[in-house]
Amino acid sequence: MPQLAVNIWADGPISTPQQPYKPDIRAWGTWVEGIITAFISGGGLIYTTKANLDGDLTPGNHAMAWVIGDATTANNGVYQKSGGTGTGSWIRSADLPYSYIVAEDIGAGTANAIQATSSIPISDSALVVVNVFETSTASPLTIQFNGMPILTVKTNTNNDVAPGGAFGGMLLFGSRRGSTFRLINDQVSSAIVAAAEAQANAAAASAALAAGYAAGVHLPGIFAGDKGKVLVAKTDESGFELISPNERVAKTAAYTVVDADYFRTIALGGSTFYELTFGAVAGYRSNFFVRVVNEDTGRGKRIKLGAASPFILWPGQSNIFYVSGGAWQPFIANQRWRPPINVTLYFDEALGSDSNDGLAPGAGNALYSPQYGIGIYHDQMDLIAGAPQVTFQFADNADASGALLAGLVGYEGMHYAGPATGAEGRSTLVLAGNASNPLQTKILGNNAGLAGLQVFGNSRLRVQNLYVCGGANGPGLSVSDGSQARLNNVIFGDSLTCLIFAELNSQVVLENQIKWKGSPSGANGSLVRVQHGSRFVSQGMAIHLAGNVSTALAHYVADAQSAIDVYGSSFVPNGFTATGKRYQITKMSYLDTGTGTPNSVVTGTANGTTDATSFAN
Repeated sequence: MPQLAVNIWADGPISTPQQPYKPDIRAWGTWVEGIITAFISGGGLIYTTKANLDGDLTPGNHAMAWVIGDATTANNGVYQKSGGTGTGSWIRSADLPYSYIVAEDIGAGTANAIQATSSIPISDSALVVVNVFETSTASPLTIQFNGMPILTVKTNTNNDVAPGGAFGGMLLFGSRRGSTFRLINDQVSSAIVAAAEAQANAAAASAALAAGYAAGVHLPGIFAGDKGKVLVAKTDESGFELISPNERVAKTAAYTVVDADYFRTIALGGSTFYELTFGAVAGYRSNFFVRVVNEDTGRGKRIKLGAASPFILWPGQSNIFYVSGGAWQPFIANQRWRPPINVTLYFDEALGSDSNDGLAPGAGNALYSPQYGIGIYHDQMDLIAGAPQVTFQFADNADASGALLAGLVGYEGMHYAGPATGAEGRSTLVLAGNASNPLQTKILGNNAGLAGLQVFGNSRLRVQNLYVCGGANGPGLSVSDGSQARLNNVIFGDSLTCLIFAELNSQVVLENQIKWKGSPSGANGSLVRVQHGSRFVSQGMAIHLAGNVSTALAHYVADAQSAIDVYGSSFVPNGFTATGKRYQITKMSYLDTGTGTPNSVVTGTANGTTDATSFAN
């Protein structure tokens, strides 16, 4: 058997006109002619339609027949009889052995999607000749024969036909190769030239456009040390600049952030307090952001974000600040500070300011208002790690006798409502004054009926080395709602109702001596009053007089299941007098001095009293 036509007429280079090989063509043609001769000499049958073929079952088994004129192109072909005379059916076994097939494009498709028809089915072994109805305008060009799958038209060198490469009226010669219709020639040179000229014009236009763009591009040079930097547009859009992502910039004094700090890390140090300022957002790029780290371990830094209220970035804290919606935003809002085990906030009535961080004494460092300090303690600290002790250290504001210094009004009454976040039931807030002479650090209640020191909400407070006065309308120290106050070397001055007041299951405990210097001025005044399940405990401690005192009700009052426990304590007059009834114990309460004769121990000028449900020992 000779080689197949698909191999003989395979695509070859245009530079070899001797191909295909002529002896192969003669061998193939002789073989085809032999088949045809054998078909005819063997009684081969020819039908014009497949219907006529199917209607004639007279031929015997394996008889051969051709259908050559059926209107349905796919029905034309070579058939073989399966079954004896008068029975069986005809089975299509091959295409008609035509060397080439003529197809016609009558314009049923489009210029770029040809639809052609032929009377003989298209096969891979036949050369197909088809006219072009209209000139193509795009690439790729496709063709479809007899409604069969669409084929992409390829040139002899397997390229797409260029737009305009198929002219109306020209003939295309080719064969089916898989999903393509491969031409035996390349497209006409005029189309190639036109395509090349179009590409050249497009390239020239692109070059001109690129040159125009390049004229407006100002790129910085690349030098040693620029490794890792990124290229960003300048704020004024005049060109580009190189920046180092996350470049660390150290600051040790007040600084205003600039647009050039974009993408940087500003490291704040210097072990001092100063301000980091962010200007109006109009002076920064719209996507500006910067990371700020307070690397100091002992000082805060004030952050001023445009027109917003400033806040403190505490030691060890960091945050990212960025522009969003035309305003400054912190990545972490209301960030709490976890201080070391112990931390001290300093207060100075003469030199302090609540815009400082309070982490050092003196001007530019200390805070002014104790109540502002309570806000820091409650709202800005997280004491969950180890429940550290926080101390408020007060600078002197009075002379050695307790008289306020010129121009000062005393540290205004402080109201402590509940422990700081994370320290519930564990952390103790310490208020500290002058250890050598507590009279020189004076806490004074205001005129709104509030105490000099008021503690409630299950809080823990230690007061040491302070001079506490209740003012005209409140007690010196008020403890309530399950809270506890521990006293160490505290002097109590004048107040309205009492010097120490505890109620609602609260407790006041003496850790060291206390002194009475002032008196309660109210009609029901007392030095100590406990009620509703509360206690005053002074076991083994000394209670001194630092001035003449008097009470309208009694020195020590316990009411409603409360207790005054002064077991082993001493009452030291120091040459001063204490006028008034010694104690009053009512409603299932008690006074315990541990002596059995409380009237001989407790200061006063009249014996104390108890009701039938209470006792004094």
